[in-house]
Parts: sequence; structure tokens; C-alpha cells
Amino acid sequence: MQTDPNPNPRFLILRCHPRDTLPLSLDHPLLYCPTTSVPIRRGPARTRSHVVLPVLPSFLFFPIPDPNLRVDYVIPRSPKLRPMQRPHEHPSHPHLFNGNNPLPDSIPRQPPHSYAYCFLSEISVMISHHIHLQTHNSHDLCLGSKAEVTAGLFCGVVGTVVQIRTNGDISLKVQQHLGWQFSTCIVNASVLRSL
Repeated sequence: MQTDPNPNPRFLILRCHPRDTLPLSLDHPLLYCPTTSVPIRRGPARTRSHVVLPVLPSFLFFPIPDPNLRVDYVIPRSPKLRPMQRPHEHPSHPHLFNGNNPLPDSIPRQPPHSYAYCFLSEISVMISHHIHLQTHNSHDLCLGSKAEVTAGLFCGVVGTVVQIRTNGDISLKVQQHLGWQFSTCIVNASVLRSL
């Protein structure tokens, strides 16, 4: 049996317009785009079908080869893609950065032109069901309630619950993005706690 040489691969985080997330992932098969599928009914016959949605609209992930392999990699070229840069100062507002509204100490402050990287485990924990991560008040989530992401890539992000699906996916309208600069996301209920 062959094992994966890198069970937790590293990714460069790329940004794009939310509407371009799925098309870009189809144009560039190397890019990882976590998705979920939503059942819908269409037409007069109310035919049931499934629509695929990106879990993290505007985020795509480019796998970085193991540095020990000494393999050169080329980021897909597109005017719609740009590498993500994490904030390096304090924000005055969730969308602006200065000293009035500091980032928590747990959020790393990197130089202004450093690119953002993550690991597969940081993405997968937000979209997979992990019963052991649930806190006592994660079951109190309802439409309109405030919730915080407790694990994974967006740990600490706060938002308002706008949709709850039967498969455990919860859509958040983000209120405090901690420098990730996005307005919506879909995460599993197991990584949310009610505020």
C-alpha cells in the first residue's frame, strides 16, 4: 500500500472575485476549491438537482511542493487571481487597519508583502464534520445569531448566521474578518460557537 508522502500539504492562498471562484478552479485544475452541494428544485416539474457552491468564495488554494523535493512551481497566470497578503498592522475597522481596533495577539502580523500560506488540515477542519470540536453552545445556533469560528483557517472570525442546512453547513455573513477580507463563508457547525 502506497502512502501519501505529505498527508498535510501546504497551500499558497490566492484571491479572486467571489463570482470567479468556481470558474477559475475549473480553468486551473491544480487549484483547490472546497465546495458544498445544495439540493434545489427547478422548473414547473420541480425537478430536483444539485448546485455546487464554493465554501470559501474568493479563496483558491495552490499546492506548494515539498521544499525537500526542490521542484519549481508556477502559479496559474490570470488577471483575476492574486496572492493573498495577511494584515501587518492593527485594523480600525474590520476592513481597515490601524491602532483603534487591534488584531488579537493570536493572529500573526507578517510583513506587508508576505504571502499567506495554509495547510490542508486548516481548510478541511472547517468543512468536515468533527463532533469532538463542538462546544456546549454550538447547538444554540439559529438564524440571526452571532457565531465565532473556533478552529481552522478562519479561527476567530465572527459572523451572523444567515442559513442553516441539514448537512451541518452554516452560512455566515462575516462581521469581523480579522484581515481575511471577505464577507461570506460556509463552515460546518462543528467549528462554530454561539456568542
